Amino acid sequence: MHMDVNLFSILPHMIIAVTLFLCAMVDAFTGTKKWLTGIGALLGIGCGIGSAIYLWGSRIIAFSQMISTDEFSLLLSITVMIAGFITVLISLQYIDDIESDAGHFYLLLLSSILGMMFLVSATNLIVLVLALELMSLSVYPMVGLTRDRNISLEGSMKYLVLGAFATAFLLYGIALVYSVLGTTNLYAIAKSLSERQYLVSNMVMMAGVAFILIGFSFKIALVPFHAWTPDAYQGAPAPVTGFMAAAVKAASFAAIIKLVIIVLSSYRVPVSEALWWLSAITMFAGNIIAVIQKDVKRMLAYSSIAHAGYVVVGLVSGRVFGMSSAVFYLISYTFTITGAFAVITYLEKKDGTGNDLSDYSGLSKTHPFLSIIMSVFMLSLAGIPPTAGFMAKFYVFSAAIKEGYVGLAIFGILTSVISLYYYLRVVYAMYFEEPERKTATPVTAGISAGIIIALWGVVQLGILPSSIMSLAMQSVQSLIH
Repeated sequence: MHMDVNLFSILPHMIIAVTLFLCAMVDAFTGTKKWLTGIGALLGIGCGIGSAIYLWGSRIIAFSQMISTDEFSLLLSITVMIAGFITVLISLQYIDDIESDAGHFYLLLLSSILGMMFLVSATNLIVLVLALELMSLSVYPMVGLTRDRNISLEGSMKYLVLGAFATAFLLYGIALVYSVLGTTNLYAIAKSLSERQYLVSNMVMMAGVAFILIGFSFKIALVPFHAWTPDAYQGAPAPVTGFMAAAVKAASFAAIIKLVIIVLSSYRVPVSEALWWLSAITMFAGNIIAVIQKDVKRMLAYSSIAHAGYVVVGLVSGRVFGMSSAVFYLISYTFTITGAFAVITYLEKKDGTGNDLSDYSGLSKTHPFLSIIMSVFMLSLAGIPPTAGFMAKFYVFSAAIKEGYVGLAIFGILTSVISLYYYLRVVYAMYFEEPERKTATPVTAGISAGIIIALWGVVQLGILPSSIMSLAMQSVQSLIH
């Protein structure tokens, strides 16, 4: 296990960083051909995914024990890069249409992916915060990309203000932990707590842990820390919303999983109780409020809040299987939600309209294959077999039942039944209502490619989930010394 500077351990990070630099050069010298920047981003992200696969099986802790390269960080890095890859694909034509000088979008996207990769690799609270801010500060302007739309600027501002509020909680919590233990290294914190059990009941330490959990609850949009989500999701361009729902959630949850496994095992009972209530409230509120939404993006915003609650069900147990089921859920949700937003990207107009439920009326008549694919994504989000969403919920509820949280699992299943209404409402509109648009515009090659990748993931994880679940378990076990 290496403790020195080891650039090989951050090979995927370096590839994304170099891609960011090269894309900035391309963007500066290509004039109006901004799609070239997007192609460069695609190539760089593809190389990043390849390098992460190449490093699979490595176990390297480097940079003064601040960065860890292991199966967990690699699997989650691949997940966020896949989300980024699909986002670039579906953005190639769309972003050029809504913004004439759109090259900076790809730079912000690459910057946020870089922040996410450092976030999932961090083994030090300082690096974790820096990575979280690199991710967040890149996403805030992406939400407000369409500067001529007030709803977009409003969503970006709310995300910025509440994001800063969340960071303040997180930093204060880290400061309290450091004041007690004198270290910000995750493994050193865990060792100190195991060797000095009396510190576990220290009030300052408990307050620090609580503030850290509150800070991350904002980032993953758990109720009641979710206020920024609907406006940010609705105001952002459709590809950005899909990227936020998939990659930002996956990276933030990865950090929480790492904290729970490495550091918070000493607080397993109180943390599990807090997560139990957060999960239950989030599943219920997210699904109930989504029922009354007419805007599809806003509906999926509340849906994403509910899905955060389902992921937390896997965390409640604090055991390897529960954490692995949460990782599997994040992977399946990434494919499902990016695919759904690929379809939404096609329907969304330059002025941000086209997201009302009525805009989906009769889509089966103008685009039959697009309707079938969107139906698959909706059924996966609802948890209907044989989709990835069903297997994801099956695993997290199984983990809860296995650890004795039967009530939470039953409650989760009941809230999933509620979600059927608003997901199937989209399917109903596509197949049983008359189309408003008489002519069918062609689907771009980028959107088609993004949809195919996402659909492949949803079907693969739904029919043959065991291989990915075994990778998820292997990744979680790599965090345990």
